[in-house]
Amino acid sequence: SIKTQNKNEATLKTKAKINNSLNSLLDEYGSYLLYSKGLSDNSVKAYISDLYNLFIENKVTDLNSANLNNLIDLISKKTYSPNTKKRKL
Repeated sequence: SIKTQNKNEATLKTKAKINNSLNSLLDEYGSYLLYSKGLSDNSVKAYISDLYNLFIENKVTDLNSANLNNLIDLISKKTYSPNTKKRKL
């Protein structure tokens, strides 16, 4: 449908706006989880996917304390299971 197509286009535009530093930080965090924390590849992918989608959904293009506090607030208000909230936070 047109609505779905417009939403997909908006999502692509938002993804394009995510700056390289955010992608770089997510890559570094993934490496940290994999090598320092010993998480499995699937767990690391889930964590990075959650973070990436959270930034996309909320159109966050910069990491700063205000944006992070807003994201934490949004996650805590959602109806996720306790384990999902822990992972996302």
